[in-house]
Amino acid sequence: VSQIILAHRDEASGEIAYFSTIIRDLTDIVSMMDSLKQADVRKDEFIAMLAHELRNPLQAIQVALDLVESTGTDHLERATGIIGHQLGQLRRLVDDLMDVSRITRGKIALKRRLTDLNALVKEQFLDTDRFVDGEHTLLVEALEAPAWINADPARVEQIIGNLLTNACRYSDAGTEVRLVLTADDSEVRLNVIDQGVGLSQTDIDEIFEPFVQKAGMQHSGLGLGLTLIRKLMLLHGGSVAAFSDGHGKGSRFEVRFPLAAEAGATPEQPVEAGTEEVAGALKLDVLVVDDNVQALETLKSLLELRGCSVRSATCGADALALASEAAPDAAIIDIGLPDMSGNEVANAIRSLVDGSPVRLVAVTGFAQSEVRHEAMAAGFDTFLVKPVGLKALERALTG
Repeated sequence: VSQIILAHRDEASGEIAYFSTIIRDLTDIVSMMDSLKQADVRKDEFIAMLAHELRNPLQAIQVALDLVESTGTDHLERATGIIGHQLGQLRRLVDDLMDVSRITRGKIALKRRLTDLNALVKEQFLDTDRFVDGEHTLLVEALEAPAWINADPARVEQIIGNLLTNACRYSDAGTEVRLVLTADDSEVRLNVIDQGVGLSQTDIDEIFEPFVQKAGMQHSGLGLGLTLIRKLMLLHGGSVAAFSDGHGKGSRFEVRFPLAAEAGATPEQPVEAGTEEVAGALKLDVLVVDDNVQALETLKSLLELRGCSVRSATCGADALALASEAAPDAAIIDIGLPDMSGNEVANAIRSLVDGSPVRLVAVTGFAQSEVRHEAMAAGFDTFLVKPVGLKALERALTG
């Protein structure tokens, strides 16, 4: 009997120990899941803040572009064209940053149209200072005839630009980087060829996977560039591949686009941001509130050129003091201010003017829907996300 009791006791003890282990494991899993959730929240907060910080300089560039164009200075035409083009590119990339999961899952809405890849390369990549670091020589070998593809031109530029950046990153200063176009009856091939560190077969097998970086290289980025290129090429119905004869023998990256069936048709011409004609005067008393001094001053100058009387403030308290002296016709208010939120400023202005018609325009780098809802609930008439062009501001101010 005693032996039976001891056996059952040992068996029970074993079961208790077994279940204790399971409970500890489950507790560890729950703790790990909580940590992952917190990390995910922090990631989303980081992305939102980063996008916000990037939008501020973009806003200053946008306003400066509109200001220069409004002066009608002919000799600055080329410079403003470059600024406008790059502004469009940066804005597109910032919008993508707001939803990283959409990029990594390939959920990107391409703005495709009939595009001559040969002309795009000649127009955008012959200006070597924009795509190489000054320590390399870029040689472009284009085609003699057009190469029509059905593609998103901004994304194609992104693909080629990323390949050129990688080529310079992994090549010694003073070496050449070649961009070579070839075509046949069904596809056009673009090769970026460097004289750099080269790739092993293992590198070639893994290099398009997320977060993979070239071993032993400094400043090699986040390891997402080639992954995004592959996803973008797949969305375009094309492909990308890497080639190398080994370490120290350089690399070649080839992207292939299928030729468009409508080859030879005239492509739709895009409308460049910031090139609209400025017609008529606004003649409004406008209060501008922004803690970014450069953006504030350039916007002030631009509005004055449009016939507005402008008062400005870099914080909420100064803005309310100005509004209490005389109610403005309209106010452009940055939501992220140092002393109070733009929402609080808008709400206070509504109280100060006591029913007078004041047009309140929220301008911010935060694009989330909840930020928009909070701003509209605070009394704003319209909500704009940086960077904001002149035409959008005019529409916002006039309703």
